[in-house]
Amino acid sequence: MAEDIGPPLAVGDVAISLRGRDRGTVVLVWGILGGQRVAVVDGDVHPLRRPKPKNVRHLRRLGRSEELAHRMAVGERLTDADVERALAPHRQALEGLKGEGGDDDGQGG
Repeated sequence: MAEDIGPPLAVGDVAISLRGRDRGTVVLVWGILGGQRVAVVDGDVHPLRRPKPKNVRHLRRLGRSEELAHRMAVGERLTDADVERALAPHRQALEGLKGEGGDDDGQGG
C-alpha cells in the first residue's frame, strides 16, 4: 500500500512541480522544512528571498545542481541569476521533450 516516491529530496536537487499553480515549473530545492515539505525557488516567481513551501509528493526530481549544493553547503551567497542559470539546462531539456511529443502540432482534430 505504500507509494514508492523515490529517494528523498535534498538541498540542491532540481525538480519539476507536478501540482499547484506552479505545475510544470522547474525548481531548485532550497531548504528542508520538515515532514513532507521543502522550500523551492526558481529565481523568478519564487526568488531566493521568497521561497515556496511545497509538498515533496508534488515534485519529481530531475537531477541535481552540484555546484549550487556545494555553494549552499559552504554558506556562499547565491543570486537569483545563479539559480536561473543552474535550472536553464533542465528547462531546455523539458522543452525539447515537449517538442518531440507531437501533442501540440497546431492542427485541429
